[in-house]
Amino acid sequence: MPHKLTGRDGVSVTIPAGGHGLQGRDGRMVAIPKGGHGLEGRDGRMVAIRAGGHGLQGRDGRMVATPKGGHGLEGKDGRMAAIPAGGHGLQGRDGRMVAIPKGAHGLQGRDGRMVAIGPGKYGVEDEKGRIRVKR
Repeated sequence: MPHKLTGRDGVSVTIPAGGHGLQGRDGRMVAIPKGGHGLEGRDGRMVAIRAGGHGLQGRDGRMVATPKGGHGLEGKDGRMAAIPAGGHGLQGRDGRMVAIPKGAHGLQGRDGRMVAIGPGKYGVEDEKGRIRVKR
């Protein structure tokens, strides 16, 4: 049966049936699903890892949850990106790695940021060089 837990920061989180809650050093409560586990990064933030998934940490100390069958890629900026199964990663000129799911593609604007564009959608560049995703 689902229940609620409150972290030291005062925010309540709904815990799913069969799951549990874990709190990182930053005081935030995280809901862990049944069969999953939690990992804390060097930055003190707890991340929920689903069953079959794993956690990867970038040079910046932030932990990311990678789904089952997925992998992680780190950008030049030190951030880790969780890549889903069948997907790939693209890095913009700004050094940030972006996860591109299966069937999607990436577009980079004049500002150097890479953006994931899902299937059936397209990107439009605005006057400042940023990409906006449209349906």
